[in-house]
Amino acid sequence: MTTPSIPHNAAPKKKGGCMKWGAGIVGAIVTISIFSNLGDDSDDTTTASMDRDATTSVTWAAEEPDSAAPEAAPVAAEPDNSVPTEYRSALRQADTYANSMHMSRQGLYDQLTSQYGGQFTAEAAQYAVDNVTADWNANALEKAESYSDSMHMSKLGVYDQLISEYGEQFTPEQAQYAIDTIEADWNANALEKARSYQENMNMSPGAIYDQLISSYGEQFTAAEADFAIANL
Repeated sequence: MTTPSIPHNAAPKKKGGCMKWGAGIVGAIVTISIFSNLGDDSDDTTTASMDRDATTSVTWAAEEPDSAAPEAAPVAAEPDNSVPTEYRSALRQADTYANSMHMSRQGLYDQLTSQYGGQFTAEAAQYAVDNVTADWNANALEKAESYSDSMHMSKLGVYDQLISEYGEQFTPEQAQYAIDTIEADWNANALEKARSYQENMNMSPGAIYDQLISSYGEQFTAAEADFAIANL
């Protein structure tokens, strides 16, 4: 029997082919594991970031004031029952006389106690004038403007009317404030008075002049009276 011959140029089989495949599979598993771990780390980082954002949002929401919360209602002042009713009534009348009719302090007291006025007791009237809120200088000015604009009085005539015990009964200081502060055209007032004497009393220019400057008459200055006579 003949034994077959083996060709000398036949390449020997390479060993280790299985080892390469095994190494490739192991490498792939390691790579997948790494990416898997990276994915887990990314998820953990994202989750932690979301947790921090949520915590910050909750903190801001807790610190934000509640603008819709209703304010406490003001508590009404309790009436002072220790003050007699008559005194409170006198004070309310005093407020009307002082701030609507611009009376002086003394004029106000007299009105409150007058039998033709408030008829309050002296004690109630005194309480009223002591507690009323009023600007006596401003009241004097209001009265001065009324006398100047409506009755065309002279500067000195207005002053005398303001301090007269038969007039407004303001103090000299209050009357002086009014005279110094008022905006009036005394020449125009003298002319209005001169026309009134001429038209209603048929007086001569000389007699009108004397009436205008008289200390018992209108008390205009000589210059103001001259202006009036010159413009009749």
